Parts: sequence; structure tokens; C-alpha cells
Amino acid sequence: MNTLCVSNEIITTMTELLHDYFFMCDSRANITCFSRKGKIGFQNLILFMLNFLNHSTQKELNDFFKLIGSEKSTMTQQAFSQARQKITVKPFVTFFKVSATKMSSVDDLTLFNGYRISAVDGSSIALENAPELHSYFGVSGNGDNAVTARASVLYDSLNDIIIDAKIVPYSCGERELAKQHIDALCALDPHNDLVLFDRGYPSAELIAYLNSRKIHFLMRVPRSFSREINAISTTFGKVNISHDSKIYTINVIKFPLPSGEIETLITDIADENMTVEEWKKLYFMRWPVETNFDQLKNKLQLENFSGKTVLAVQQDFYASMFLLNLAASFKYVSDAKIEDKNKLANNKFKYQTNVNQMIGVLKDDLIMILLQPNPTKRDKMFKKLVSHISSNKLPIRPGRQYPRSKKTSRLKHPFNAKSAL
Repeated sequence: MNTLCVSNEIITTMTELLHDYFFMCDSRANITCFSRKGKIGFQNLILFMLNFLNHSTQKELNDFFKLIGSEKSTMTQQAFSQARQKITVKPFVTFFKVSATKMSSVDDLTLFNGYRISAVDGSSIALENAPELHSYFGVSGNGDNAVTARASVLYDSLNDIIIDAKIVPYSCGERELAKQHIDALCALDPHNDLVLFDRGYPSAELIAYLNSRKIHFLMRVPRSFSREINAISTTFGKVNISHDSKIYTINVIKFPLPSGEIETLITDIADENMTVEEWKKLYFMRWPVETNFDQLKNKLQLENFSGKTVLAVQQDFYASMFLLNLAASFKYVSDAKIEDKNKLANNKFKYQTNVNQMIGVLKDDLIMILLQPNPTKRDKMFKKLVSHISSNKLPIRPGRQYPRSKKTSRLKHPFNAKSAL
């Protein structure tokens, strides 16, 4: 299977699961749930929650029932809140894992010098000040009064895949989450894996754990991490780091930033043929994981949760992880279609799919594809959807850079980051 087939594979598997009685039984909160035909049912309830919800719940419910041709049998927001309690978080985790596994097992993954490049990153997630959320997720801020969760992802930077994701109480440490991500990475098809970490992650314990799991790493380290590393005055050097009576030899790379600050990276890879510029390029591949959180928070409006319970937050979180992966799989096909169309055109730039517009197009159309049990009709709908997505494109301007502005804005949703939903 290659990248051009993976979105269809994911949709086919999802359709099979949604029509699987045993999957429904395994997903419900208890044995009595969905034993009678209700207003929405298991399948439609799942699909509703996967429909890029961002408006008021009542408006989304009215629109959804109209979409599926049942506008006469809509339900209230309160009824939906009760209905979602009948489903555990498991089906959404399953959909997400299906997308991550299928996308990571394609034959034409993009690699760097033979390595699959992944990056770990975390972010704080603002939540409603509800008693249940306060008790489970905890708080942050100077006054310890802002209810906050911690989200963490392992992201394949070159193939746009969220490999693993967690949403946990704010008190949970990023390094512990990183180890859980590594376990998830090791469970996938074997590759020569290299994981990138920012300067909040380095520790002797994490380095030892990566070594035990045979995962390569490249970490940015702060000055407070090691006096031995600080003492190195050359571009390349070596240090020994000990943990549990074992010694690990670590390679050090140092280079100046435009600001004059010295950037320090450490790695277990001993490749004397790689230049400083190549190491800089490799570490810069971590940047997409930062933009990934931007897509989650701004385009998918991750923090705009549709409920105030722990279950609702977990359901919405893993639904968003799945949807972002699915959108990336559609982008594979759309980008290929755009490239094919532009082969004979004398364009100044190459073009790619407009992700913001793509997410807007996927809303509703994706639901209708998933509701279609006939594979032939579903494939026809899929091709029509891809054609629509590929008509919205943006030029790729290589080397485009802007100085980082230190001025802060009070706007939660600035004009140039508006969602297409």
C-alpha cells in the first residue's frame, strides 16, 4: 500500500467498524446501552462527533440530522450529552490508532538519510472551569486557578502523521509521556527511527530508555543540562553520561545562531560525514510538530470542547487526532493530483493543498462517505471529494522566513488564522 491509497483504506476500515455489532458492544459503556433504537443510534452518534464540531452543539445537531435526511427527528443538546455517556473513549482511540498504523505502514514513507524522523512535543490545553475537569486534570497559572490538561504527541515530521497522542492531567511529566510515545513507536512496523526533542526533554534516564528501546535521538539541550557539555569549545565533541551504573557516549554538536547564542545538540548517532548544516537541517525538521499543534488549536479548534466532562474531553481529543491524520491522508492524494495537473504548466512555484480549505470541505462530505455501505458508490464519492479538495491550492515558497515578532496580541483568533469550518 502506498500513500495514495491510505485514505481509502482508513475509510474502508472505519465503515466496517461502524457496521460491526461486536465493535459497538465493545465501545458502549455498559451492556444495556443501544439495546433499543433511539433517536440517534450508535453509528450516527459516532459520526456526529467526528464531524468537525465547532458551532453550538444544538446548531450542529440540527445541521447533522438535516444532512442525514432526518431533520424531523432532531435531538436536544441535553439528550446528546446523555447519549454520549453511553460510549467510552475506546472507539475514538481505535479510529486514531487505525489511521496512525495504516499511514505508518505505507511502502513509500519519506525518510532522511534512511531514518524515519519523528518529533515529540507537548502543549497545555485550556479547559472549562468545571468541578469534574478541575478534579481530574488539575490547574495551572500563577493563581493555580486555570483548569488545564497536558497534551503530548509523537509526530512523523516528514510524512505528516500523528503516531501517538495523549491527553492527561497537567501534573503528568513530559518525559514520562515521551517514554509512552516511544513504546507506541516500537509497536509499529520497524524502521530506523530517529526522534527529535526540544530542550525540556533531555535527561540521563530518557537517554538510557531510548538506548534500551534501540531508538536514535537528537536533542537540543539547555546550558543547565551538563557542565561537561558546556566546557566543549569545538563544533563537535563527545561526553559520557551515566545512568544506573551504565555509561552512554553522547556526541555533541555546537553552532552559533543568528542571535549570537550557541545552539547545543546531543545525539547517539556517530556520523562523521554529516556537516553542521546537515545537523541544523535535521533538527529543524522538528518544526512541523509545532505547526501541528497550531492546526489542532486553530483550524480544528481543539480547545472548543463539546462537553464539560472528562469523557467528553477525551472523546473530542482523540476524534481530533484521528481527523487530523485523516486530513493528512487526503492531502497525500490531493497534492499528487495538483502536481499531476501542473506538470505542463509554466508556474513559478510548486503548489500544495490548502489545508484550511480542505478541512472545511471534509465537514459533512466525509460523513456521507462513511454512511455509504456500497464500496463502488463510496469510491465515486471519494474521488469527487478529492477533486474538490485539490481545486483549493497554495503556492510553496521555499526559504520563506519572517522575523519573530515579540509583540503579543490579545486576539484569540487573529484574522490570518481563521478557520474554514
